[in-house]
Amino acid sequence: KQFLAEQHPEKTIGLSVPSMPAGTPGMEMGDRFYKYNIEMLTHDLQQNTYKHISKYAEQF
Repeated sequence: KQFLAEQHPEKTIGLSVPSMPAGTPGMEMGDRFYKYNIEMLTHDLQQNTYKHISKYAEQF
């Protein structure tokens, strides 16, 4: 919802979280959590960091 509410370049086609880090939604492993980046993908195959998640609560 946050991403959709913000303005992004027209070329943006989606978001990705490479390598499925432990602790991300859908990859819960007890109380384990690893910091990760949410990457923004564009039509011209560019990848830029949209957001760095450093704490469990930042995911929601």
